[in-house]
Amino acid sequence: MSIKVLKTLNSVESRNFDNIEDFNQYYNLHKEEIDGMTTQAINKYYKIPGMHLTKRKGELKAVCVSETTNPIEDLRLQLDNANEEIRIMKATIKKIIKEINILKGVDFTQ
Repeated sequence: MSIKVLKTLNSVESRNFDNIEDFNQYYNLHKEEIDGMTTQAINKYYKIPGMHLTKRKGELKAVCVSETTNPIEDLRLQLDNANEEIRIMKATIKKIIKEINILKGVDFTQ
């Protein structure tokens, strides 16, 4: 098992798009890479004026950001994003535990 070395979020420049159509063209070419990222990383790397990218039920969505924001909707969006990231982390932890148990010669997943 090898560990991937990831770039820190601060070391990567963001990519700016003029509109959602431009991002969609880029997304279609880089879907696998973007789908593997967290929403925090996606929004750090990719900027679309007036839009915020989020994952809902595992699917990437763009949400319009208005000047007058609704604090309750903002919290709901943050909670949805946090829940999605927690789901991804849980799945990753389960995979790591399974790999460790396989390396130890013991399978506790049954």
